[in-house]
Amino acid sequence: MARLTRPGGTVALQEPDARAVACDPQHPAFERLRAEIVAVYPRTGKDFEIGRRTGRLLRDAGLRDVEARPTARVTHAGDSYHTFGLTPCALLREPLLGGAGRTADELDDHVAQVADHLGAPGTITCQPLLWQAWGTRP
Repeated sequence: MARLTRPGGTVALQEPDARAVACDPQHPAFERLRAEIVAVYPRTGKDFEIGRRTGRLLRDAGLRDVEARPTARVTHAGDSYHTFGLTPCALLREPLLGGAGRTADELDDHVAQVADHLGAPGTITCQPLLWQAWGTRP
């Protein structure tokens, strides 16, 4: 992206970082699912913790005046983003089954436990941090 930007132009990135994902009240099924999703990402060629490195990546690409900031989203039942773990499980079903050593029925039961917990009144989650970084091409 830096090469495609004109001198004086800005390159901006926004990437997730799953390290901050949390649920309150805590639930063992949520914690296990979170750990499994983060672990399976590298096996699919993705990095669910790249967000914190976006500023460095821009500096390494030769950009100047690089700045970065993380933002967090806290969700609750009824919020369309209050599904951490559920959407990635659908998208990563096969890799999750291949790495977790459990059957599809066991995974489905686990996901149902998380869905029930997320639907409980008062349950909140912190979604992956979104890191925004930008810099100027010299």
